[in-house]
Amino acid sequence: MTTDKPLTPAQRNFTEKALAYAEFLRNNRLYAFREATADERLVEAAVGEKLFMPPNPKQVELLAGWLDPTKKVFTFCGGNRLGKTTIEVILCLSVMFGRWLWNDTPIVFPKKIYHRRKVRLVGQAWETQVKTVLIPKLREWWPKNRPLETKKNNQGVEASWKDLATGSTLEIMSNVQQSAVFEGEDNDLV
Repeated sequence: MTTDKPLTPAQRNFTEKALAYAEFLRNNRLYAFREATADERLVEAAVGEKLFMPPNPKQVELLAGWLDPTKKVFTFCGGNRLGKTTIEVILCLSVMFGRWLWNDTPIVFPKKIYHRRKVRLVGQAWETQVKTVLIPKLREWWPKNRPLETKKNNQGVEASWKDLATGSTLEIMSNVQQSAVFEGEDNDLV
């Protein structure tokens, strides 16, 4: 017969803090898009789940290229489960917020003096890709601690997103739209 020993006050305090931190990370995944520190691995062990999701090697390569000011155009191609949609959403949200949330580093736009960013995300057909893949991934990665306003288009898709903390906007479009609707915008990221 085994009896569980009661937790010491220090153990109880650690467990409470670990559970609170885990809940924060579950609701704000962008803060956990990195390797866990040694202390954070203890939190993961205490709550019994992996909370941190570092970028895979291809995503690391793309992020490194993003930081190189000589590079302006990026493509990320590959098979299913490579993390293409995930890194696309993470880049879009990070540009909107003006910083990499996982390490609290600002994203510098040397020619822009304002902090509101305009991001355009182009998906495939509204029903088969935007509504079923992009929107759920955006919802998954949008930090719950950031105020958000969305508006639906005439297809019933949340095609306009606004970060109320920065005023930045995300416009979602479909590649089945007429090419004329893509013209004339001054976006920070497409």
